[in-house]
Amino acid sequence: MTNFQLILLIFFSVVLLILIFRAVKYGTFYFTSHYDEEREYSTDETAITENLTPTLEKSNFKLVQKNGNTYSAVALPTILSFSEKIQIDYNKISNSKIKVRFKSRCVFPLQIFDYGKNKRNSVKFFNNLESLMIK
Repeated sequence: MTNFQLILLIFFSVVLLILIFRAVKYGTFYFTSHYDEEREYSTDETAITENLTPTLEKSNFKLVQKNGNTYSAVALPTILSFSEKIQIDYNKISNSKIKVRFKSRCVFPLQIFDYGKNKRNSVKFFNNLESLMIK
């Protein structure tokens, strides 16, 4: 076996181990770094729909598409990441409860470490949403 073949074998073994680790940890084969969070709010659907677009703007996310209860946006690139795809959707649980789901995924398919950027996107989004809903 040549040195090049050995390096390739080690590389693909590491990639496979990362995929297996992520499958066990997250229950899925996401290769890119990601973060998902859900929160429930005791409010009506109107309060959420009125505040989602301003929340995205306040969070420095660019709205790409709105389709029913689903909003797609992107975060600006930083030193820590190329950018993130963000998806927010909400569902009515009861007359007075709404569940908001936030998903952040790194755009670059081989970025397996996000240095906490996806979670910070979520924290920033929910903090801004809650501050706008209080007003």
